[in-house]
Amino acid sequence: MKIPLNVMRGTGAGSDWKTQFVRIVRSTGERQIWSYAPAQSNGDDVTFAGGLKGVAALASARAKPRVGIYALGEAGSSASDLTTSRVGADLSIPITQTASLFATLHPDFSNVEVDQATIAPTAFARVYTEVRPFFTQADNYFDNFDCDACPNLANLYSPNIPTPREGYALGGHQGQIQFASFDAVGDGRSDAAESIGYTTPDNHWRYFMERVSADCDLPGTTNCQFETPLVHDDTFANGVSYSDGKHIDTYFDYGSDSGNQVLIANQAQRYDTGFYLYNATEGVAASTRKVGLYYDPADGLIQHPDIAGYAAYGVKLWTFGANSPLISTGISSFVDRYHNMFGPLDQSDTSLNFDALTKARIDISASVGSSYLLQNFSCSGTSCVFAPISQNGVGSIYHSGTVNNPGNFPNHGTSSTPTSITFNTGRFGPGRLDSWARQTTMIAGPRGTLSLEADDTRQYLDNGVANVQWLERLGYTYAASADSSFAIGVRRIIGTPPLIFTASPVSCTTVVTLPQIGTTGPCTGAWNLSFEFHRRFAHDEFYAAYGDASLLSTTPSFILKFIHYFGAEKGT
Repeated sequence: MKIPLNVMRGTGAGSDWKTQFVRIVRSTGERQIWSYAPAQSNGDDVTFAGGLKGVAALASARAKPRVGIYALGEAGSSASDLTTSRVGADLSIPITQTASLFATLHPDFSNVEVDQATIAPTAFARVYTEVRPFFTQADNYFDNFDCDACPNLANLYSPNIPTPREGYALGGHQGQIQFASFDAVGDGRSDAAESIGYTTPDNHWRYFMERVSADCDLPGTTNCQFETPLVHDDTFANGVSYSDGKHIDTYFDYGSDSGNQVLIANQAQRYDTGFYLYNATEGVAASTRKVGLYYDPADGLIQHPDIAGYAAYGVKLWTFGANSPLISTGISSFVDRYHNMFGPLDQSDTSLNFDALTKARIDISASVGSSYLLQNFSCSGTSCVFAPISQNGVGSIYHSGTVNNPGNFPNHGTSSTPTSITFNTGRFGPGRLDSWARQTTMIAGPRGTLSLEADDTRQYLDNGVANVQWLERLGYTYAASADSSFAIGVRRIIGTPPLIFTASPVSCTTVVTLPQIGTTGPCTGAWNLSFEFHRRFAHDEFYAAYGDASLLSTTPSFILKFIHYFGAEKGT
């Protein structure tokens, strides 16, 4: 990636910029940071950035509008009904030097994206990374709440929003204020969000507020998160936080949900407060929260609604001198206890983790602990079943550069060619579950990279049945030049996923019935073959693609896509 100086812009208020330089050695993952302090969390921490003088002309560079027009042709089998052609547009119009209006009309995201399929065992909804450009441009402006030792609590989780027919957004900042708004309009539904945040000039205090709404109006529309055809949901949240950038972070968040899915108004709020005390080598965090049963935004992802309790986390890091075979070691612990609105314990997690990084760039980790979850997240009459979902084990990464500590400690990064193997075991629902994950990335020629993965889960149920599932993946990428690349991927998932709460026969597409929660996977097998060729020109892009790596399986179709940019270049 390169950023031309003539597309960089600022407020023009002065010629002194906060600046940082970071050099990443890809072969080892080492990060060399120019302006560095022991309490620094990463290379992007503005508190420890250096200064760059004499950039007045750069700061006053004028922003340019950009319009991208695409034309696409798709050819599929006669049975798939995919043969079609279409056109659309993406545009970005600066309204100030630091804010822009951007929109998409009849968007298409058919080019192959990152394969995110996984069979890693979980009792909660899986979280996927957004890859659609319209939403990724706005993502950084939302859910910017502090949260220490917490589960996933996202008011906006854009993968829940289907690809819209058209979308409009505004985002940027003015001085110490950042703001954003978008509206994604589809067939029979509209998804909108607004946010605003203020940071004090010393970067210590911060206030953030956001609203997210979803409306499905047409009878028969089922692409809202819930199964009912008519959904009206409105979520409002705000938070205030303080950080001195060196030793303490603290915060308080509040949110409320309303709409036709909220049946009990006083069970549709979220309260969350906590703190994190740390220095260069150790830290401790504690938080307490309450999330109501009906605080469950239609366009969000609440990992576990209806909880009230606390969580705590601690970490200690040791570093060693030049003569030691070790670079660093770390130990961390985590505990949480949550009850539901009726009183029974709903979730319990306790873990102790150890990690060591050697001079040979081998990262060794181990974990021990226990996790329990209320069966089906509720009690049946007076019967409450607390199901184990524990997974503990050991792992190793070769060509690593990071000690696995989630605290505010500097990490060394990971190389471009890591090899890892992990084994976990434990009581998981109605049986013991063993899971393996094996991955490697290697250089294949001067411009190629080959990635291999083979994962499996084996659950031995108490009734004598064994559920076995495999994920096998191969990918190859070739960078023909700085402007063109080729990629091909093959993935197969076969077998039966592990059960969570019952040993009775269940569907292979869902294990529990509550929205957002559960594991999915095929019983017989699913294949995905995808490839992509990409070529970039001065103001054009060309894609030739087959398949879609974001899907579990591929309906065969071949896609040609051409994009022309008027005005500024892509990414500006």
